Amino acid sequence: MLDGKIAIFDAVSFAAKPCFTAEVGHRLNMIKFSPDPQHLLVTDEIAHVSRYQLHLIVSSEVYQLMSKDKVPPEEPVWQYNGKSHQHRGKIIDCMFNNPSEGGNLYFYTLGEDRIIIQYNITNSRNMEIEVTLRMTLDNVPLCMCWYPLYDLNTSIAVINVNGKMCVYNLEDEVMIKMIYLPLYEEPVKRILLLEHPLYIQESMKQSENSIWKQYFIFSTSKLIGLCKYPIDGNPNASMALATHPNGINSFVTNQEQTILFTAGNEDSWIYAYEINLMALLETEKKGGSGLDAFKSFFPKSEDPEEMKRRLIYSVYSLESEIKMLQLGTDEEFVLIGEIPVNCLEYVMSTLGCFLSSEELQLMLNDINFENKYLHGGKKSTLNCLEIMKLYVNYYPKNPLTKEFISHAFKEILSSEEDPDQISKERFLDILQSSGLPLQENELISIIKCLKDTKYALPSTDEKNMDKNTSYLTKPEDVKEDESIIPKVIMEKVFFQDILCIEEPKEDLSGYILKREHLKLREKDPKLDDFLLAIEENNMLQDFDEM
Repeated sequence: MLDGKIAIFDAVSFAAKPCFTAEVGHRLNMIKFSPDPQHLLVTDEIAHVSRYQLHLIVSSEVYQLMSKDKVPPEEPVWQYNGKSHQHRGKIIDCMFNNPSEGGNLYFYTLGEDRIIIQYNITNSRNMEIEVTLRMTLDNVPLCMCWYPLYDLNTSIAVINVNGKMCVYNLEDEVMIKMIYLPLYEEPVKRILLLEHPLYIQESMKQSENSIWKQYFIFSTSKLIGLCKYPIDGNPNASMALATHPNGINSFVTNQEQTILFTAGNEDSWIYAYEINLMALLETEKKGGSGLDAFKSFFPKSEDPEEMKRRLIYSVYSLESEIKMLQLGTDEEFVLIGEIPVNCLEYVMSTLGCFLSSEELQLMLNDINFENKYLHGGKKSTLNCLEIMKLYVNYYPKNPLTKEFISHAFKEILSSEEDPDQISKERFLDILQSSGLPLQENELISIIKCLKDTKYALPSTDEKNMDKNTSYLTKPEDVKEDESIIPKVIMEKVFFQDILCIEEPKEDLSGYILKREHLKLREKDPKLDDFLLAIEENNMLQDFDEM
């Protein structure tokens, strides 16, 4: 491969002489045989894809073009069938599909240019390779593999530099799922789906569900690991161990997929490993089940148990409120811990995950695709575990926190004349010229909505006010747009009057009703009980004022 030559040997006879040799012209990158295996495709360092086809019976005319001999041999012959150049950068991964009976054979290449090319090998004729698909990705890719989501043969997974696995549907070229991969201090560089795990039933006495039958083998620079399919973000459903100290060059399994072989980069060693799925299942079992298996993904600054309770409470309280609005307060209802899909954004906010419209749409695409192919379009609610998996897989890499906003605002102030404050005019100019434009009237509407008031007077201290403007003037005496946004904006003013994030002025924990505050009564309360409660809490004076 290093000198740009191909040599194919007979694996049955173990003959030292190759049965076929060819010169590509450039240093080879990857070699792939089709599942038949009747086709051989080769990629080189300048992103060429060369195709060779195995001919079992070769006519004398064709053979005379290939060789000086006039009589064709009895052995099969590999024939060169053309070359194609589609990528602008290096090809980093390639693979065949496994066609069904009567289906077309396709070959796929993934390039550094963030493009996936699909070649129709079955319909390629006359020294040309037919290109039937060109799909552009959003992030820089590292590798790809088949991901038969919901038993679909058109879903392909691409691992990017952010450590996420993005699953695409080749039929409509849309990303249908984003998955958080297990991190071992470095990204996954190659991943392989075990296609023939028939041996699992012998070593594991589990049900014959397909979920228990399929697993991934993945590799990083120095680790080789095993991961359960489908990947749902559970960090305990994977395991890895260190192997070659100078890095892994490649890995492959035997035909039964019971033994894994790895080749090192510089040590010239080949290691063999037994694929033990029982060890992986024990690791997953010890990591906990349900929400407890995902608690490690909560921010380190938060208590995992408190975040878990917050998720459960928000789901049940939202479900209770929805059913009260639908059935009324007099009707009895049963809570099952599920909320409508359109309420997902509110629950994510309680977990501190504030999503943009694009990030929310990715979640909805995942939910809608699963609902279509797995539930027949009949599922319209989400439970706590499903919401938790969405949180894990779609949580932004750099979440929007108060500290992050404060740092960004200070960077803006650093370029101003006064590094401690910014004028209203300059602030509005930045909002309208940088990033997505935000007009002044739109900002005013947002602030009014956040403050839940018609005029939303700023809470700026008198010492920080502009001398020419009085915020003590009655609202009807000033224009509304002049009273919403302060003339001078500092960091504290930005959080309080623009983002409407204020620190509580008092401890609100005393207002929370606790169980010991409830007085159990044998009968329904009467008017005398109500008057007694008013007298005990010294509320008669409030009623007199009303």
